[in-house]
Amino acid sequence: MRNVPSAVAIALCLSLAACGGGEAEEDAEVGNVSVTTDDTADGQITEVTGPNGERATIRSGEDVDVQFPEGFALVSGGRVENVMQFTERGQENWMISIAADMPMEELAAAYRAQAEAAGYAIEMTTTSADVHLIAGKKNEDEGFTFAANAGDGPGSSKGTLQVGSAPR
Repeated sequence: MRNVPSAVAIALCLSLAACGGGEAEEDAEVGNVSVTTDDTADGQITEVTGPNGERATIRSGEDVDVQFPEGFALVSGGRVENVMQFTERGQENWMISIAADMPMEELAAAYRAQAEAAGYAIEMTTTSADVHLIAGKKNEDEGFTFAANAGDGPGSSKGTLQVGSAPR
């Protein structure tokens, strides 16, 4: 079962990150959850701390600084649009939104190759005209998914890489 406070914190992070900001820094308390938002030169950083100390961080913006999880990297021609990092069950987790100047099939194939090279066993692949989805596990506790879909223009795509705690 997933950690409910982490799920609540993540949902709160996503809703706050989507709002944007105008203030240099905002602090808030929502129940037992603490939220801090800071606009920086390279994007916006939102940090959420749950009642048991669990943390989630979202970095968003065009020039956001991101460290990819071990074994993964930004593909050539790709741009990071948003990054969310959080800790669940003591393990670092990432959700990275990427835009690229390549068809979605190529974007999905690039991240599948990275996952396999990093030691993930592919357990599921689903393709349609609208989406390419792959998922796998490295071990009982660590999994990944990558979903690619068409982008905003011809020959472009968007994708979301998720790496971290495997569902239980």
